[in-house]
Amino acid sequence: MLNRLMKKLLLLCVILCLVLFFVLIRNSGWTRDINLRSDNDSDYYFTYKGEDYYAEYSGGEWTVYNSYRIKNPKDIKTICTALSEEHPVYASDYESYRTPSDMAFEWVQHSLAYEQLPEGNSWRQSAKNVTLDPEDQGKTFKEIYEDRTGKELDIDMVLSHKDKISSKIEEYLRKIENRLGD
Repeated sequence: MLNRLMKKLLLLCVILCLVLFFVLIRNSGWTRDINLRSDNDSDYYFTYKGEDYYAEYSGGEWTVYNSYRIKNPKDIKTICTALSEEHPVYASDYESYRTPSDMAFEWVQHSLAYEQLPEGNSWRQSAKNVTLDPEDQGKTFKEIYEDRTGKELDIDMVLSHKDKISSKIEEYLRKIENRLGD
């Protein structure tokens, strides 16, 4: 009888430890389950670090609103994985599909643009939301900027609102290089 009681007590301890583990992961802000949800086939919400974000799927592409606020490339890749599992996005060849890493690269480029372009720049405001579509696959911040504005990117314009080159550029590039590998 004591043996059965010990087994039940041990089982209860294991269950409590698992619950505690999942609560800690959930509250840490990063989880594989972003709670992607929708009432229809175009308007989606997901949760990241306790905050809800809106994503819209339309015409074969995803738009994530206020995407600039999510900065961790590994977390961005996790979100892109969930989005592409729900609705894949065609690659630029319109035959294959984009990978989560590829989509995350584009997202980071948009966030970089939002972070580095000066207030009042015409593209800065639109860069706060990322649209994951075939058109921008594999393009850098510079290439996307030049496509959107029709102007050549002037590094002096980018840096005009800063006293020195932002360490955030270096940080983003290091994160891309280190964390987005498939």
